[in-house]
Amino acid sequence: MLKLNKMSDYAAVVINCIDSSEEERLSTDQVSKLTGLPSPTVSKILHKLSNAKVVSSLRGRAGGYKLVKDVSDISIIKILEIFEGPIILTDCLDENGDECIFLSNCSIAGKWEVVSSTIKVILESLTLKELFDPTVSKNYILNNIKGNNFKSFNSPKI
Repeated sequence: MLKLNKMSDYAAVVINCIDSSEEERLSTDQVSKLTGLPSPTVSKILHKLSNAKVVSSLRGRAGGYKLVKDVSDISIIKILEIFEGPIILTDCLDENGDECIFLSNCSIAGKWEVVSSTIKVILESLTLKELFDPTVSKNYILNNIKGNNFKSFNSPKI
């Protein structure tokens, strides 16, 4: 089963909290209180997001965290790669460039790459805006994906 780890999910919650706040900057404790997430978890998430230049931090009394970009400019894949690592479905798609030991005898060599690439394109095209905005419906997102020719692949039968 493909499943996101909790940190990816929580990162989206933290970013949404910062984005929807009327404050210019939020402290770790403020984000923790607003989201209900434990302060150490929020701290780890904000540290990773800061290293990835999704949020900026300022120390001091007026300090805290703020988003570097608008959520409409942050793709879902960006957040997933920060917390999950590269999006790779199978070992034959190793990010180190190492080939699978069964590649020469594999009847589906290269086919998983098509699936993986399609998933990446979809995750690159969806932004946190679509995830956070309550006026954006699931149907809108699905139609937008379908509009990008991700409906289905009509390949010839072999």
